[in-house]
This record gives sequence, C-alpha cells and structure tokens, in this order.
Amino acid sequence: MGRRDFVRTGMTAGTVASVQRLTGTTSTLGYAPPKLGSSAILDAGLIEQQELMAVGKLTSHSLTSQYLARIKTIDKCGPRLNIIIDINPSALKIALEMDRERALKRVRGPLHGIPVLIRDTVSTADRMNTAAGGPAQALAGVRAVHDAHVVALLRDAGAVIIGKINLNEWASPRPGASVSGWSGQGGLHSGERAGGAGAAIAAGLATLALDTGCAGAMAQMAALSGVVGIAASAGLLNCGGIFPAEQDEAAVQTMAMPLARKVTDAALMLAALMRGASHDGASAGTSAGVSLHQLPERRALADVRIGVPRHHLPAIPDDGAAGDASARSAFDAALQVLRARGALLVELDEEPNAQVLMELQLAALALPTGADLPAALAGYPRICMPAGRAKGQGAGLSFIGPLFGEAAIIGLARAFEQAR
Repeated sequence: MGRRDFVRTGMTAGTVASVQRLTGTTSTLGYAPPKLGSSAILDAGLIEQQELMAVGKLTSHSLTSQYLARIKTIDKCGPRLNIIIDINPSALKIALEMDRERALKRVRGPLHGIPVLIRDTVSTADRMNTAAGGPAQALAGVRAVHDAHVVALLRDAGAVIIGKINLNEWASPRPGASVSGWSGQGGLHSGERAGGAGAAIAAGLATLALDTGCAGAMAQMAALSGVVGIAASAGLLNCGGIFPAEQDEAAVQTMAMPLARKVTDAALMLAALMRGASHDGASAGTSAGVSLHQLPERRALADVRIGVPRHHLPAIPDDGAAGDASARSAFDAALQVLRARGALLVELDEEPNAQVLMELQLAALALPTGADLPAALAGYPRICMPAGRAKGQGAGLSFIGPLFGEAAIIGLARAFEQAR
C-alpha cells in the first residue's frame, strides 16, 4: 500500500466513525415513534420510518408497496413525471426478506428495509435493465452481470432497491417550460427538465436515491429540486460499475451522490457507501434501532469559521443559475441564519483553495449551489441543501470542506437545517 492510499484509508476510516457518531445510531429508540398517516409516512424520512418499523407499526413490505403505488399514480399516470424507467420486480420479495430478518432481530443498519431508487447508469445484476437513459439509448434491454460496487453495499446494508431513475434528458419537462439544457457555466437554465434523482425524492417516490455523474450537475439538480445531496471527496467511493451518461462527463470523474429530503438521511446513506472505502470493517450502524442524537443548534455553529468567497461568485444574470439576483438573495438569507447562530463568516478576497482553508482555520466554505463548480472539479467534499427559492425554483446552499472532511460539513448542514 502506497503512502497516499495509507493516508486516505486512515482518514476515511475516521470519517466513517465520525459520521456514525454524528448521526447517532444507537441500540435503543431515542423518542416515541411518530403517529403518521400513510401519505405522511412516505414523506417523513428514514429516521421516522425506522422508528415505526422498530416498534412493529410499519413493515418494509408495506412501505415499499406504498411507494410503488405512488410511482404508479403520479409517475406512470396522472402528471406522468416519467422519472422512473424501470421497476425492480423483486422489490416486494426483498422487502419481505428484510422484514423476516428484522423479526429475527437481525437488523443490518439504518438502511434496513428502506426503499431506494438508483440512476439508470448504475449496474444491477437483477432483472432490471441498465440502459443508461431509456429506450432511445443503444443499451436498451442490456442487463448487467454484476452489481456496481455501490449497489452491493446498499444491498448489504439492507436497502430495498425498487427501481431505476431516468436521466434528465429523457424526463418530462415542467409544465409550461421549454427544454433548454445547460447554461454553459455550471448551472441550469430555468427550463431544465424536472427529471433525475432529485425530482424522484422531491416527488416522494422513495426514501433515498442515488444519483451519478458530474458532481456539479448533480448538485445543481438537487438544488432545483429542493433536496439534500452529498458529494464525497474524489476517490473516496468506489464507483466501479457506473458509467457516465453524458458526453461532457467523460473527462470528469464520475461520482455517486446520496440524495434525501433531510441531511441525516443522506448522511446515513453515505455512511453505508463509505464502508467499502474504509477497508477496516467499520460499520455505519448495525443496531436494532435508529435514533437521532440532537445536536444543540447554537453550539453546533457557535464560533465556527466559515469562508464566504463572495468576490469569486459568478455573475450569470437572468438564467436561474447561482449568479442570478434572486439566488443571491436566497444565499444572503442563508448567511444571515448562520450568523444568527453564532457562525463567524470570513469574507475571502483570494481564490479559495485547500491552503486558504488551512491558513484561515476555516471549517468549510459556504457558496450558492451552482457557484461551487470549481470545488466540485477539484474533488472537495460538499453537501448541498435547500436554502430558499429563486425565480420560482429551489435555491441551494453548499458547504465545501477539505478532503475527507465529510463529517464536519454534514454537522454544519444539520445545524443549518435545524436552524431554518
């Protein structure tokens, strides 16, 4: 093992342990399970669903059935979102197996029995196709021989993979919107299609989703959809079995990004995927129940130094991207929340990089999602999350940390989420 690999292995092992502590996986329930209607259960999130399953008020089979019914109702019929390209015919059978294991007190972790959707660029060795975009693609009807590494990890964690997500270019446009595609500067035009993993989570078609591709594109789609996405440090996750779908991604490292409605849910999914990166057997949680250790909001952000490279934000007027005035307004409002909770915002006059983070003792950088493309290309970890609305679309806030600093930015994101 080379020095670089040794350092990376040690740091990722520490990150897995930090994420586990941060998300607070324990062997007992931390609070009474919520009383939710069937529709609310689908939108509640991983923690609430696990609490209900832990006390026998919800099963994976029931949860999976309800998500499949919602997909049929609003994706294939009704609004016809065209987000889901393929359904796993074994989903309910897998869910029953997860329920059987739970009954035997063999719970694999926080993802046990949780329905997950994955992008159609991820190989699965089952009866689902891996067509990389749908019937118009040359690979239509092709089935993989082996699971992608991330799929194997999700299965091992007990997740129920219920289907494949269409690529953005094959999804249905928003009502009344023209399909205009890329702005050419890392952002999306306001007419971009409402497809992809972000739209799947926003529509409540599964608890979690796995997106793949260029980190910049994934984050922007997550921001437009109003969901949380985490892009790990470059090279941290094993992306074997995933291939880029867009031509312009060929020169950029393909990445995998967990998506969820809440920071903790996305973090728990990332922790499961990081098990394959640590090589030390570290677990993201193997307890019989999942509870959330509440971090005090003010103490989590108090005196934390966060860099704001305001002078380096792109100026892209009137296209709905990060430089738009309304998006900047949403960003300024997010900074006010951080400042009100005691964070020390440091305005940066120089180009932000790893050296600047160290010299100024910054825990992270804060940027509007879409303006953080250089950080994405450089391979720094980042988490993007909802920060308001801009021109009728979601506006996102991204925290960027140093290499293998996933746990730190997840903590900041959780505190910001709670504060909002």
